[in-house]
Amino acid sequence: CDDNEASLSPADVDSDGVSSCDGDCDDEDASLNLEDQDNDGFSTCDGDCSDEDGYAFPHEDGSGCGWRDLSAGQFNSCGIESGGTTLCWGYHNGFEVPSEPFSQVDAGSLQSCGLEASSGKATCWGCQVVEDSICETPDEAMTQISVASWHSCAIDEDQAVHCWGCAPSINFGQCSAPEGNFTQVSSSSYHSCAVGQSGAIQCWGCGSYFDYGQCDAPEGSFTQVTTGSSQSCAIDQDGAIHCWGGRDDLVGDPPLNPPEGVFTQLQSGQAHTCALADDKTIQCWGCLEEPHNYNSGQCDAPDGTFVSISAGLNHNCAISTDGSAHCWGGNGYDKTDVPVP
Repeated sequence: CDDNEASLSPADVDSDGVSSCDGDCDDEDASLNLEDQDNDGFSTCDGDCSDEDGYAFPHEDGSGCGWRDLSAGQFNSCGIESGGTTLCWGYHNGFEVPSEPFSQVDAGSLQSCGLEASSGKATCWGCQVVEDSICETPDEAMTQISVASWHSCAIDEDQAVHCWGCAPSINFGQCSAPEGNFTQVSSSSYHSCAVGQSGAIQCWGCGSYFDYGQCDAPEGSFTQVTTGSSQSCAIDQDGAIHCWGGRDDLVGDPPLNPPEGVFTQLQSGQAHTCALADDKTIQCWGCLEEPHNYNSGQCDAPDGTFVSISAGLNHNCAISTDGSAHCWGGNGYDKTDVPVP
């Protein structure tokens, strides 16, 4: 097609159906071609990281490719797709997801919340299903948010923790956040925990009726904490996982004995926990068959490599290294069916 250009040839070297004369961007790599298989406007030659997921295309700001955030809640799931649009699926009872762009989204029991990309302010929706007051968010700009069954907690730009949504009928002390500077917070049904600037963990809530030791955080320095229904887990500075608390008939002993290894992220659901290892694979544990059947397949982590993990009631969602979204486990209300464009 151009005898003055040695890089152009009618031969289809990598047998992908397109030669360099036809525009193949790399005729030695069959994974790169001009075909837009998922109809998202990008081919692999254009930089599409996953040509099988129509929501996993390059970010406009050049920060990467694929889903920006993904969260598994109790009855629903939410995520921020490549273009910045927030989507929720599963149980929704007719509420609409706000149209403004979010930097982070977190799904709770029936309500979900996001941090507005422009201001950092927390915005929640779906709260009328439970109680409108749980959507009354603080005015401060937040950097991280965690949404539980009723209440939510977030960290502001000054590293202070704010919690809201604890109406009198659902107040177990989980909104009484301690003072101090914190780097990360996690909320669950009856308690919350946060990692302090020093790496020490503080937990609160755990009213007498719901106290199973999940607020008795171990000493040491940690990088992340997660809260389940009656258990808590954290990653220490060496990447090892520690768990404490746990109602015997709910989580039993196995969930409190996490896998060995080095981990970078973790999240707990009701009784199970999933963690992202340093090789980017996922491990999950705590799906007991007895005395209650809390196993809906949420511990059957998919193969592959991932960049983030989120755990819900009995399902999980994760973003793979190619930017695509995956959800698995209990599929009530179709909450594991990631939307297709």
